[in-house]
Amino acid sequence: MSLNFAGIIFEKNYQNQYPDLLTALKVNFQQSGEGFTFDQAIRYDNQSSALGIVNQKTLFFNHLLSYNCSYEPKEDLYLDKILTILSSEGDILNFIVNERADMYCFSLFSQQKRIRRWAIYPEGIMVDEGEKLNVEKAEISDQDQDVPPEELPVLYHMSASETRLFRVFASFLGLTFQELVRDKNPRFLSLISRDKRGSRSTALKPKPSQIHKFERVYWFLE
Repeated sequence: MSLNFAGIIFEKNYQNQYPDLLTALKVNFQQSGEGFTFDQAIRYDNQSSALGIVNQKTLFFNHLLSYNCSYEPKEDLYLDKILTILSSEGDILNFIVNERADMYCFSLFSQQKRIRRWAIYPEGIMVDEGEKLNVEKAEISDQDQDVPPEELPVLYHMSASETRLFRVFASFLGLTFQELVRDKNPRFLSLISRDKRGSRSTALKPKPSQIHKFERVYWFLE
């Protein structure tokens, strides 16, 4: 089992404002399909974006977008600036889980400021800015890193860095990663985009009856 996914959690419930949120994030899509579970939304072979509401918070998953937050010291990229602005409406957590590269990152935005940024690569900690969150301060034991088989499809051992990131994830969302994997409710909308050549991205395909379009047209993320 290898976990490779990235996303953004918004404290604000954007369910009635999805078009406005996607416009702010500069995300374009051609069509959307309902009926996706969390497990389907984060699958690496699903190259579409996924958007849904969990615990009254908005989750947006995209394998590439979160990398447009900088995880270099004293550096900002365009997504940092967007999330800083949007954090006036509620706290925002951007995160990356990349086991293949042994890279784990998160940034926390609140009241138009980035208040925490942490990233670790195989070479070591790359950035550690802002005051540690309370959930980061607790020691991590071997027992904390072992995920029982009844909580995930297979027995899974997390690294200390991965455990730390998922603690932050669970604290912000109010649900653990394991709870979401077991949740079979179709909470997510899959957003299928087209690249600049007009070809459709690889995505988990919803049933034809589930396809619908939003009223607006969005420009593809540059």
